[in-house]
Formats: sequence, C-alpha cells, structure tokens
Amino acid sequence: KRSMEEEIADQLMEEKVNVLFGGGKKIFSDDKLKLAKKNGYEVVYTREELESANGKYVLGLFSDSHVPYVLDRDSKTVGLLEMTKKAIDLLEKDSDKGFFLMIESGRIDHAAHGNDIASVVAETKEFDEVVGYCLDYARKNKNTLVVVLSDHETGGLGVGIDYGDPVDEDKILSIKATTGTMAKEIKNGGDPKGVIKKYTGLDLTDEEVKKIKEAMNSDNKYALGNAIGEVLSEKVGVKFMSHKHTGVPVPIMAYGPGAEQFKGFRHHVDTSKETANVMLFGGDRIVITNGVGVIKGDANGNYRIDSDDAYITLNQHVGKIATNDNEKRLDMDNNGIIDYKDVAIIMEMAES
Repeated sequence: KRSMEEEIADQLMEEKVNVLFGGGKKIFSDDKLKLAKKNGYEVVYTREELESANGKYVLGLFSDSHVPYVLDRDSKTVGLLEMTKKAIDLLEKDSDKGFFLMIESGRIDHAAHGNDIASVVAETKEFDEVVGYCLDYARKNKNTLVVVLSDHETGGLGVGIDYGDPVDEDKILSIKATTGTMAKEIKNGGDPKGVIKKYTGLDLTDEEVKKIKEAMNSDNKYALGNAIGEVLSEKVGVKFMSHKHTGVPVPIMAYGPGAEQFKGFRHHVDTSKETANVMLFGGDRIVITNGVGVIKGDANGNYRIDSDDAYITLNQHVGKIATNDNEKRLDMDNNGIIDYKDVAIIMEMAES
C-alpha cells in the first residue's frame, strides 16, 4: 500500500526501472543508495546532474519528501516538465522497441484536499505544459500513444459560487504562496490579516479572521490551511464541497494509435489492460476462440504457443488467483496470481 514507501523503493530497485525521478530522498537510506549504484543506477540530485545524466538507469531524487508545490519552489527545484523531457530523452536513446513512461502530477490532488485554489491552478498549469510537450513528441513520432487520466476527483470544485458571480482569475493568479506556507507563518506568530495580505493582496473581514483563528486551536494539523483555503476560495469566486475524494466521473483522453480504445465510460482499473492491449497487440486484435491454450503443452506435447494465448490471458485472466489447473499453467512465474508479468512471459514464448 502507498504508506509502505521503503518497500516500494526496494521493489523499484529490484525491478530495475530505467528512469525514476521525483522526491522521496529521505526514503533512500545510504544502504539503498549503495545498492542502487551497485545495480547500475546513476543517482542525481540537482538540475545540473540531471542534465548531464546519460546512463541506462537513472535515479533522480530532487527533494526530501514531495516535490514542492509550484508556488513554493525556489529556482533550484527541478520541475515536472524538466523531468519529463529528460526521461523521454533517456528512454528514447536506450530503447529500440519503444518505451512506457508514467508521469504523475500528484500535487494537484494534495492542493485540492486543502481547498487551495491557487495551487490547484498552478499545479494544473504545470501538468498542462507536460501534456503539451508529450503531444508535440507524439505528433513527431507517429507510433506514440499519449493517455491522460486521473484516478479520481478531489474536493468537488465548483466555479462561480452564485448567479452572475464569475471566477476572478486575476485574484487567483495574484496569490503567491500555498495555504500551507501561509498557515505555517501564522502558526509562527504572524498576524492572519497581514500574512494573507502579504501573499494574496486580499483584505480579510473580521468574520474571516475569526474563522482562521478558530482553526488554529484545532487538533487537526490541516485545519488552519483548510480554513485559509475556504476563505480565499470564496473571495475569488470558487467553492469546494469537500476536503476528500469525490465520486465525480473523471475524463480519460488519448492521442495517437489506439486512442479510440479509450472512448466512453470504464472502471479505472481496466485502463491498464487497455493500455497493455494497445502496446502489445495494436488495440484492434480479434480472437475467434474463447478458450486459452494449454501453455505448457497439451496431452500430446505438440501445442504451439502463439500470441492469442497472451491476448486472452491479458483480457480474461489477469487479476485472478490461480486455482484450477489451467489458471496455474498461466501463472508463469508461480506467484499464485495471473498478472502482467505472466502475459509478458507468454508473449516472449510466442515470439521465440
């Protein structure tokens, strides 16, 4: 699970993912870093080191924990667009079979949890630049598929909190720090009115000051930042309905070969299968049989594995616990579950 950060770091090292960029430096102990270097990773920490990196395996750790919000970054912080450009350069250089790259703008979600509208906008703008770069790459490299999606919506953001009350974009763009930065300064003795004015240019009413001061006494460590977010949201013409994930359907958009596979509504866990379909089979495969070959040979020992076996395994069996004999035959790595690694092994067998 997501809280098992050290275990996840170990798994990434074991799988030898070619490019790993982001924060999380505190998770990588000296022993982990020694192991990473022993396994062939070039480890980089700064923009200059990132620019000069050229190894087959590159680990970039650019902050102790999360990469800072756009609004809170200094000029030395490596941003998502820089990571994206370098990742594509490295993967393109090192692979004659193409590559798969996942890029996450995770701080959009964090900002929405805090109802921090200025950060939601700033983080989304950065991600939009990343998507634009990837689309430009796909237009030049015609065999490239770009898929953009989210796993959920956060906060229930509404724009225009009353009839005829539009969003004040100028006020949003004038905010120069996150609600977390403002909350920290207030906790350290800053006057709420003065702090908010300093970072936003907005004047608080007595009622708004009262709301912020009341939040200072809460046991919830996020209460003060949340209160600031709620106050500022109303001032700029937006409204969040929650500090949590919502059930709002989220869009999925795609560009490139196989993009038509991503039309319509679906459960988000199916997206990985659809992506694998496009990568492995081009997305337009038709298989007549509903069965699946006996992967390790039939009774006469003359069954020949072909790519249909991989296709059917992917679409009908991935995610299943291997219980019956046929499922156990599909569990190529014998870990008890039919997964994507099994599909890859079957594909390799079919091509050999």
